[in-house]
Amino acid sequence: MRIAQGLLIGTVAAAIGVVCLWQFGCEDKPTEPRPPQQPKDYPVYFINYLDATLFTYYPLSRRIDSAALGLGPQRRVAVSADGQLLYVAGPSNVVVLNAKSLDFVCELPYTARWGVVASPDNRLIAIMGDGLTILRTGDFTEVFVDPVKVMDGVFSADSRTFYAHGRDGVGHFTYLYWLTPLPSNPVLYQRELQSHVGYISPLKDGHRLALYLTNYFVMYDIVADSNIFACPLWPGAGNLGVTLDEKYAFFSNPSTMFFEEGTTDLYVFDIEGNQICDTIVIDYFMDSIGAIAAYGVGRMVFTPDRRWMVAHNAQEPVQLLLFDLEKQSLVDFRLFGNNCWFGNISMQLIR
Repeated sequence: MRIAQGLLIGTVAAAIGVVCLWQFGCEDKPTEPRPPQQPKDYPVYFINYLDATLFTYYPLSRRIDSAALGLGPQRRVAVSADGQLLYVAGPSNVVVLNAKSLDFVCELPYTARWGVVASPDNRLIAIMGDGLTILRTGDFTEVFVDPVKVMDGVFSADSRTFYAHGRDGVGHFTYLYWLTPLPSNPVLYQRELQSHVGYISPLKDGHRLALYLTNYFVMYDIVADSNIFACPLWPGAGNLGVTLDEKYAFFSNPSTMFFEEGTTDLYVFDIEGNQICDTIVIDYFMDSIGAIAAYGVGRMVFTPDRRWMVAHNAQEPVQLLLFDLEKQSLVDFRLFGNNCWFGNISMQLIR
């Protein structure tokens, strides 16, 4: 394994509060009449970390299904890029299921405490446990194996690079890792950053990353090893998501369980304009239905049709939030019981 190291250079303070009018683009109306197409109700998957009950949420119909998988606790679920398979990851193995029938497909003998993630081209999966393993989805043969411990991994849009954050020898999660080129002869690189690395969203240009660091949201140029934009946050224990068209990044800055006060608001960053352009005040919607937003927005996923963003709440993930990206607002809210704890949320990438 060859390691390349560097150092993140500086940060640039930027104040939250710049508000602009924005909207998400949509396809032009056809000039010729054609039969109306029904929008697809893309399923969103999440699993109770305490007992491996699988939940499936449908944004269009607002339906929720549940199924007891009987696989024991400490499980995370990921869906294949085409939506056909579920990878149910745990401390001792990865169980592969048919996403529609939930029938058993196979078992992969890898520890996967930190979950599985699929590549956008549906040809690779990354398994994060006692080490990092990259497998081909066609026959589950190994492409790359290394004992490095990483989590919250994500593939680039072209599936040629895998990004994740990991820890150093004393347990500090200050390292950014990337593995490229995939699938042939990949090399693992690492770079130590000045802050704990939380969430990573690579952009299609191959050099910009949206990063959530402790106390900062950052647009980072990995080639130049420098920040393009940085927004200071406190307490800085939130989450990050980038829309599939890469127009906007959403990030949160929730309060913590240690009484560090943040906000339930969700911030919108205009990637092309390189500025924060809007703030979604979640409490407005919550007040209208007589509910309370716990902490703020946590892990986020976006439907392939670019219509919906589905998220859990941060810190104690027992709430589900649905954002209508066309209306730029929160439109649905679900509260689950005290016997639930959702470790992640996943949905297909291919439309």
